[in-house]
Amino acid sequence: MQQNALIFTEQRILPRLLDVLMSVIAWLGFSWLIFKGVVTEITNNTHAGPHPFFSTVNTLTLYIAVALLNGAMLIFWARYNQIRFHGVERRQRRPGLEQAQLAESFDVPETLLAELAKARVVTVHHSDSGGISRIDIQQLLETDAAER
Repeated sequence: MQQNALIFTEQRILPRLLDVLMSVIAWLGFSWLIFKGVVTEITNNTHAGPHPFFSTVNTLTLYIAVALLNGAMLIFWARYNQIRFHGVERRQRRPGLEQAQLAESFDVPETLLAELAKARVVTVHHSDSGGISRIDIQQLLETDAAER
């Protein structure tokens, strides 16, 4: 069963490449700062021997141990709650809104809401106060388009 996403983001090549480029630059900068800090510590203190390197490794080991402990505590808490409540979900799902209630909450007519439900791609424009100012329906579902 294929699930459709509720919100589609722009998938043009330029924004995606820019995102990848910025991520690579950030990781390279982070790696350079870590490397530079370790190398500077070792070269500035030549008489200390390997102590600065192992001190850094010890600090990183402590951070990893704390992260693993936190993860183990979260998993333990989740399993404890599953056993305690016998796998029963304590929270109840709220019932869905009726068509009229949904139209009222969005402040749109019910006929427009029905058209929105048929649409595959919808662009909603908002006013400065946050209300819906305009709606563009760009593509209907294939079954509706074939009927027209």
